[in-house]
Amino acid sequence: MDELAKFGWTEAFQQKWQKLALAGMVPARVIADFGTSLKIAAPAVITAELSGNLSHYASKEHVPKIGDWVAARILPSGKTIIEATIPRQSEIARKVAGKQIVKQAWLRIILAL
Repeated sequence: MDELAKFGWTEAFQQKWQKLALAGMVPARVIADFGTSLKIAAPAVITAELSGNLSHYASKEHVPKIGDWVAARILPSGKTIIEATIPRQSEIARKVAGKQIVKQAWLRIILAL
């Protein structure tokens, strides 16, 4: 986990990671969002896709954004699937357009790099 420190991994994230107890997964930080895929640092920079649960069933505020820490499964084929999001410590959010009162998380600021 020491190599993740350069991306902002802290003891607080380590504790959240241990609570998830996700076997066969590695923590990674989202560093770019291409819509259908995300670039993550795990610590190598790789492209990943969202799991079916995250892309189809999770509420929009729980879908990973740039700066989020995620649980990624790296398959033997090299394909990487993001299975879960580690709870955020902070975020910048705004109300969606229109009359709905829904939070739209659109960016996380990474302060410690």
